[in-house]
Amino acid sequence: MILNAGNKKIRIFSKKLSSGNCQVKFFLDSRVGKPYYGYILVAPGKKLSDVITCIYQKMQDIEVGEGHPHQKISWINHKRHVEPNFMLFEDNPTNHEC
Repeated sequence: MILNAGNKKIRIFSKKLSSGNCQVKFFLDSRVGKPYYGYILVAPGKKLSDVITCIYQKMQDIEVGEGHPHQKISWINHKRHVEPNFMLFEDNPTNHEC
């Protein structure tokens, strides 16, 4: 599924896990022009709009943090952001497998 929100585009794919949760893989373009992909773990019954809002909010928080040196700690090797239930990586355009 491909969705647009303003100047951002997101593609999402989901897979139901044996735990009942869903693993959502997403690809998106940020407002700073860098492509990203990531994963978010979602509880059953969560609305698609809530998942997308969560992804965009986390992305916005990370982009704002890039301008503040004390918040760069969340980026590991400046290529990935990892927190419980959410992972974000700088995308290599040649790696667009699901």
